[in-house]
Amino acid sequence: MKRVRMVGAMLVAGSLLSCSDGPTAGELDIVLETSRTDLGAIQFTVRSAEPATIESLTAGCSGCAVFQGRVAAAEVRGIVTGDLSAGTVLRMMVPDVALAAAYAITIQEAATRTFDALPSTGITLRISPAQ
Repeated sequence: MKRVRMVGAMLVAGSLLSCSDGPTAGELDIVLETSRTDLGAIQFTVRSAEPATIESLTAGCSGCAVFQGRVAAAEVRGIVTGDLSAGTVLRMMVPDVALAAAYAITIQEAATRTFDALPSTGITLRISPAQ
């Protein structure tokens, strides 16, 4: 009986160790690429293709704030504000970082720190694995 329990425990432990091939939850960075030094706000939309979903968005830079509204499990609209410069401006929690290519972000509008509207030319947001 003792031997049967030991074999059973070994089988359970082995099956738990082999489950490491499943999804890995984590963060993706949303990186701002621009040479502008006067950015104060960017309005954006993040979408994902099935089966990917968006769990949450948080500010990714010091002094930044994000205001957002969830449209669906696969779509969030928001605005990131602050002294925005090139680098990570948002962090997105996702259920599987291996599906990073399933996410896309678009810019609707941008503004300076003094509230002047800007064309989005020369302002890019891209999604990448967390650094």
